[in-house]
Amino acid sequence: MEVRFSCPMDTDSVSGQITVIPEPTEVYTYWSDYRTRLYIGFSSQPATEYTVILGPDIADPYGHTLGKEIRIHYTTGHLEPMVYLNTQGRTGTYDAHARPRLYATYRNVSRLDVRLYTLPLEEFLDIMDDWWAWNEFRPDPVNLLREWSIPTDAPQDTTGLAEIRVEAREGEPVSPGLYCIEVTAPEWEAEEPERHLLVVSPLNLVLKHSRHEALVWVTSLDDGQPVSGLPITLYDGEKGVLVRGTTDEDGLAYFTFSEPRDTWTLLAAITAQPGDDRFGLV
Repeated sequence: MEVRFSCPMDTDSVSGQITVIPEPTEVYTYWSDYRTRLYIGFSSQPATEYTVILGPDIADPYGHTLGKEIRIHYTTGHLEPMVYLNTQGRTGTYDAHARPRLYATYRNVSRLDVRLYTLPLEEFLDIMDDWWAWNEFRPDPVNLLREWSIPTDAPQDTTGLAEIRVEAREGEPVSPGLYCIEVTAPEWEAEEPERHLLVVSPLNLVLKHSRHEALVWVTSLDDGQPVSGLPITLYDGEKGVLVRGTTDEDGLAYFTFSEPRDTWTLLAAITAQPGDDRFGLV
């Protein structure tokens, strides 16, 4: 809150002369503009009636006081609608055995509208290699797999948490592959929906690489055992398919490069294709 006075004031005279009803945890004040503007701050609650009282003894440097209480009445509005996905970054890897689930935090919305898309491998790699491509990315409506709504039940002006089950149809798990999920709400006015990319796989791939070589280790997310005899393709963001190989009995595949590569360029290890039971990507 900003209070303007017609002349410079005695800043010390404000002490004990400001009352807020209902009483907040803490009230802080500061002056600006040659002591003619008083700023009063406190943590306010939504949809609440407040009264701020300026005491009669607030004075200017010459001892002239307000002489009477000044009461300011106002009511705060409701909090803005809000939706966001509780994910770490634009992409996550999810166990195909465990039926992936996401969680969305929301406030002051009547429902969450969810759309699930399949994502072609080439488009996924482009997005991962180029920030601008991600910024401009919009899922192709042709690839829409499912859309549904989730009702919300959090009281007004409080935050709720909604579970989003990533399913091809209700009760039917998605196949291993690449997906994009979007979340919106009718009351939430955002330029873009909340968006997240999912790598759904029964495998865990670990990739270590340098300018001259790379090592891939593949294990099963089901039992943690190494996966042998699995074809691996290394994809370079600039050169495309770089080299191919197969995992050994320890689930390892070692690669050397014919020429040094730029380690700042995307390098992805891929097994099979989206939709295949042995699909994986890192």
